[in-house]
This record gives sequence, structure tokens and C-alpha cells, in this order.
Amino acid sequence: MERSIFTTPLRRAGDLKFVARRARLIASQLGVAAKQAKEFGEGVGEIAGDGLKRSAGASIRMVLAGSGADWRVEAVVSVPQIDRVPAKTPAETPAEIAASSDTVGVTGLVPPVGLGNDLASRPAEGEREIRLGLALPSPLPVSKEALTHWLAPLRLVRDFSALETALRHIGAMGGELAEAAGRARAMEAELETLRASHDTLSLLAVVASKTDSAVMVMDRHARVEWVNAGFVRLTGYLPAEVVGAHPFDSLHGAQTDPEAIRELAEAFGAAHGHSQELLHYRKDGETYWAALSITPVFDEDGVLSRWICIFSDITRRREAQAALERAREAAEAASRAKSEFLANMSHEIRTPMNAFIGMTELALLTELTTEQREYLGIAKESAESLLRLLNDILDLSKIEAGKIEIDYVEFDLPELIEDTMKALSVRATQKGLQLVWQPPQEVRRHVMGDPVRLRQVLINLVDNAIKFTEQGKITVSVEPQWQTDDEIGLQFSVADTGIGIPADELDRIFEGFTQGDSSTTRRFGGTGLGLTISSHLVQVMQGQMSVKSKPGRGSTFCFSLCFGIPPRRENADEQPETRPSCTAADLDSGDPPRILHVLVADDNAANRILAERILQKRGHRTNSAETGQEVLEALASQHFDVVLMDVQMPEMDGFATTAAIRRMERSPGKYTPVIAMTAYAMKGDRERCLAAGMDGYLAKPLRARELVALVESMTGEDPQSQASLLIAARNPESEAFASALARVEGDRQILKEQMEFFLRDGPVVLAEMAGAAGRQHREGLTRAAHRLKGLAAGFDALALVDCAGQLEETARKNDFRQAPQLCERVTREAEKLQHSIQVYLHTSE
Repeated sequence: MERSIFTTPLRRAGDLKFVARRARLIASQLGVAAKQAKEFGEGVGEIAGDGLKRSAGASIRMVLAGSGADWRVEAVVSVPQIDRVPAKTPAETPAEIAASSDTVGVTGLVPPVGLGNDLASRPAEGEREIRLGLALPSPLPVSKEALTHWLAPLRLVRDFSALETALRHIGAMGGELAEAAGRARAMEAELETLRASHDTLSLLAVVASKTDSAVMVMDRHARVEWVNAGFVRLTGYLPAEVVGAHPFDSLHGAQTDPEAIRELAEAFGAAHGHSQELLHYRKDGETYWAALSITPVFDEDGVLSRWICIFSDITRRREAQAALERAREAAEAASRAKSEFLANMSHEIRTPMNAFIGMTELALLTELTTEQREYLGIAKESAESLLRLLNDILDLSKIEAGKIEIDYVEFDLPELIEDTMKALSVRATQKGLQLVWQPPQEVRRHVMGDPVRLRQVLINLVDNAIKFTEQGKITVSVEPQWQTDDEIGLQFSVADTGIGIPADELDRIFEGFTQGDSSTTRRFGGTGLGLTISSHLVQVMQGQMSVKSKPGRGSTFCFSLCFGIPPRRENADEQPETRPSCTAADLDSGDPPRILHVLVADDNAANRILAERILQKRGHRTNSAETGQEVLEALASQHFDVVLMDVQMPEMDGFATTAAIRRMERSPGKYTPVIAMTAYAMKGDRERCLAAGMDGYLAKPLRARELVALVESMTGEDPQSQASLLIAARNPESEAFASALARVEGDRQILKEQMEFFLRDGPVVLAEMAGAAGRQHREGLTRAAHRLKGLAAGFDALALVDCAGQLEETARKNDFRQAPQLCERVTREAEKLQHSIQVYLHTSE
């Protein structure tokens, strides 16, 4: 391949210098060293002069010849008519030697390849050529395109034109150089970023290789690309054994949870991160628990490129958790056993006490001698003391278990304290003490709080003051501390002039079974539980209790509580609704609203006779039954206005009997109120009775006035209207749904809509629960149990909330061993709630 650089005629001696300069410049542009370029230029000038001497028509052309990596520049002098020149002696100059031969070699120059002393190509007829060639460095320093641009000016004959063209080329190249410099700077910045990324990756690689956790890098198809040393230590597999394979085929085994494997596969399929704990297998077959986390890695276009998987051995933690779980279950079992024991003891003690106190009260209503009345009074007081001790022990058990309940209802504060003081004034008067009650000043009578617990605290404190005071007085006072639009803070004080408490005993005076010293216990008696229970009750009601005392000068117990202020009524004289009451005198004289026919069901003869005597003394008619089956037979044969139902009966207990009664009541107008009688007094007993379809609740031992008042409140004025009986027992303000109604601000329509929603969706959720339990589907069972728990909580169905919560927790742990029993309990409690709601909706229309 040959490319012409330029061609010019040789007419005069001045052309020789021009040709020599051009040849030297071309050689320099083509990467030849300066010395060689100078010699090449001189040689070209000499052969050009020789050609000019031989013919006036001579010309010279310069060409670039070669291919691949072998390139050369040649100067070719063409002589149309050449007279041969005589041979020279060896002392001739290089120019003379060149002029005398076809091809001339100059010192440091290489003759054209393959030419030798012959012509590269045969000249035209009558022409001769003189060639001078120079080998070029490889590779060429410029591209062919750039070479064309640079050689273009050299074709011009005039130096000025060549210089002007070269300057334009230089200007254009300056712009290209500036652009190239910008690209170079951008490349340097990118290189720096890559260098930093490389450093970060190197650091991460070191961290990943040194960490104890197993680290895997997998491709987008979850095939292993790289594992760290932690993976080898944990699993026992070498990198060569897992690279290119799906690792979980080896890590999972027969005991690995299939549900966990499915969730992991779903995460890979959906290309999202996932964390879980599951059982892994080592290479030797040993199992261990692993906490695994997978993270997808996406490229700049958002396409999944690889996965990062990290997992660690958590076997010890799982074992510790299992041990804690076993300990928790054991503690809960012990707590349940304790609660069951206390409940049974409560029942066993209250059952005979019920008959003892009740019969004593009835005996005191008969004609007695003074001595007999005194003996019976002492017996009654002793029984009531024993009952108070039992109540204290049960309260303390509830407090220790954190299961004490606090109500929030409206009550008349001065009236409550006055009634409490009246009940305690008899004891104070018997000891010659003065019991003084100072009502609060400028405080609204009605407040929101727990009147029962407040009364219990005041009774304990005043009773304690009476016990430890020999002379003087006991003062009860209430003072306001602060008040807002919605709340009021009150401080209660009980001051006595008794024996006082030594300073070193004040710190432990509120501890259980504690009194000032052993001599105090022997002298005054008691268990020391009253102050402990009172202090805990005040704390549960978000208050504080303190004591100030000096030995021989008395003590002052103070506690502060916050009460809500009820909204103002349109009628300022309007009072909160109260339950009908019955005084002791009412049992001897006066007629009830109407004569009721009451069925008394109790397997204990003493309790059964007591209830019958109280009701008969009031004027009501009674029948009795000892078992649940006898209750059903009696209801099938005749009508009763009310059923008094003992909860614990043989063969068929009160709950099962009540459920059977409700199933018997097919027609809307047929309904028999049922009042539970139970010696249990533990948390949730009242709610269980109401949720079972019962309409009232009485704790043993029975009080005559409470029994009569509750029985007579179960019926309306119209003896023929069974619907009115039910409305009275389960009106919208009844205890069964009072809290639910309060949460919707008394809007019965909203409450009914919620109830209808439960009736519609409850069976659907129950079916979902049963299906998920049968399939052992963890997520489905967890979701159904959680939804049932939420639905039941809106109606304060505590039993359903509790068993649904247990089922949800069991499902979350993927433990289906207790699922069938829990599902059965949930279904049973849900059906009870459905029945209660249906009754409510029917009677509130």
C-alpha cells in the first residue's frame, strides 16, 4: 500500500532546500528521531540535486508505503532523460554515490524493503528513478486520519500557505485537546470513585471474611457465588462444595419447618428481603437453630442481580427461650393452681358461712331472750370477722397476681362516706370513742371512680384506728387539692389518738402480715393485712398513701386520689340511677311489689333452705332443686318468675343448666331471669356468669336485703309481660353491655350496628379459624384468632378475649398441640356472646 504525500518539480537550485526541509519535517512528524530526520532531509536534498543536474524536467515525490506494522517513507526522484555519470572513486561523497546508483543508502537510513539496487517499479519509457527510503517506528505515532490532516500542508509549495494551513490544524487540535483534557478529568474522578468503591469493597470483604456469622453471596437464581470462613465453620461445608449450587438443599432437612421453607421460597420468588428463625443441618447431620436474613441486590436499572444471605447460630438463645417458656408455663400453672385453690377454698369456706350467717340473721329476727340475742350477735360478728379475713386473703392474692379490678362509675361521695361511718360508728361507740366525719367543702357531691374500693380503704383505715385507739376520737376528713374541668384531686385523712407507731416501724407498716411489733399482735389481734391491701388499692387507683405517727399520741393516715367529674345534667336535681333496696325491716313487714314464684337451685341443703326462708319471709313463693336436671324438669312443668342458680352443682353445673334453659326458650315472649349464686369470688367470675346468659350475680354468703332486692329487680310491674322482665334484667344500661354503650357515648343505634356486625362476621371468622386449625396454617389461625379477640373486646367479653388471645399466641409460636382445645373454647365463648347479643337486640327494640 502506498500513499502519496506530495509531488513537486525540480526547476532550480532553491527547490533543493525546500525539498530537504519538507523531507526532514515529514520524518519528524512520523516519529523519526531528530538526528535521523536531519540526515534523511540532507539525503533527499542530495538526490534531488542529482536529478536536477541530469535533467531540467526532473521531479520529486514523497510517499508513505507499507502495511500492518511495517511502514516507511520514501523520496522518489524521476529523471526523464538522464546522461550516465562516470563512475567515481571510493572517495566520492554520499550524494555522488546516491546519484550514481538506482537506489542510494544514506548513513543511518535503511533502503526500501525489497528494492536493493533495483527499482521498486519499472519507470515509464525513457525515465529513470532514484529512491531513498527510511524505515518508520512501529506503531505509527498518529492515526492514518490524523496523518492525512498533518501531511496536507506539506503538499503546498509555498511555505506561507503550508504554515497557514498548519495553524488552522493546530487551532482545531487545541479544541480537541481541551475536550480530551475534560474527558481526562472526568475519567480521573470516575477512577477515584472506583478506587474508593474498591477500598470499601475490600474493607467489606475483610469484615465478611472475619465475622463469625455465615455470609453467602448468591446470583439472581440463588446459586452460591461466594461464602466466607464463618459459613465454613458453622456448616462444615467447603466453598467448593457449595459454589454454584443452591445452598438450602443441603442446609434444610426433615425437621426443618415446611412453613418456614415455603416462606423463604416466596421471598426468593417475590425478590424481597426476609428474616426468619429455622432449623438448619450441618454437614455431619447435626442440627442447630439459625437466625437467617436474605437481602436482594438490584443494579442501576432496578433488575435483581444477586442475593446477600447472612445467618448465625442461635441455638443457645433458643434453648434459653425454651427454658424461660417452660418456667413461665410452670409459673402460670402454679398461679392457676393457686387461683383454683383459693377459689375452691373460698367456695368451701363461704358455703357453710353462708348458711351460718344467714340462719343467724333469720334467728335474730325471731323472738329471743336477751341472752340468746347476745350469743347469736357474738356468733354473727365472729362469722363476719372470719369472712372479712377471707376477703382480705383473696384481695391480697389478686393484688399479687396483678388482677385487681378498678371500676369507673359515678357515685355520691359524701353519701358513701356517711354510710361507711354509720356502719363503723357502732364499734366506735362500744369502745367509748367519738367518730367524727368532716365533709369536704366546695366539692361536687358526684364524682367518677370506684366506690367499692374507696369504701374498702376507708373501712380498713377506720377499723384499724378503732382497734388501736383506747380513748379520744377518730376523725375522717376530705380536702380538695386541685381541680380541672374534668378531674379533681382529693386527699383523705384518717386521724386517731391511739397508741401510735414507732419511727423505726413506719417504713414497713404497709408490708403484709405486719404490725408494729409482736406484742401489738398479741394485744390487739389481726393479721396486718388491712394496711397492706389499702396501700395497694390506693396505688392501683393511681394514688399514694402515707402515714405520720408519734408513739402515744396517735397516727394519721393520708391518701390522695384523682376522681373524674361527671358531666352536668340538664336537671340539677337529677340523681344517678340506683338499684331498688330492701331493708331488714322489709323482711318482717310490708308487701313486695308483687308475689314472685322463685326456683332455688343449690345442692347444699343449708344454703337452699336459707334462700327459701329469706324469700318466704318477704312473701314470695319458692320451690327447690338440687341438680341442674331437676331445674330443667321444674321449668318444663311450670312457670317461675326467677331462678336462683348455684354455679357449682354436681352432674350439670349452673353454666350448663343456664345454657340449656336458653335453648329451651324458643318463643320471643318466653324468658326466665337467672341469678347466679356462687361462693367463688375471684377475678372474672361475674363476667363469666353474665356471659353465660345469667342476669344477675350474688356472691355467698347471701345477704338478705341484697338477695331480696336483686330478685325483685328481675321482674317488671306487669306480671304477664315476660318481655318487660327481660328488659328490666338486660336494659341498655345493664352491666353486660354498659361499658360498650359508654364507649359509643350512649348511642344505642351505633351499639346495635356493632352487634349486628359481630353476628354477621363472627360465624365467618369462626369457620376460618376452624379451617386454619385443621390445616395447621399458622398465619390463617393467627389472623382469625386476632380478629375474634378484637371483635369480642368491643363487648367486654373477657372470657372470649382471653381464650382467643391464647389461641393467637399459640398460633404465632407454630404450636398446634393445644389448638383443638382452644378452638373449642373460643367457639363456645363466641356462641355465648352471640346469644347475649341476640337477647339484647330482641329486648331493646
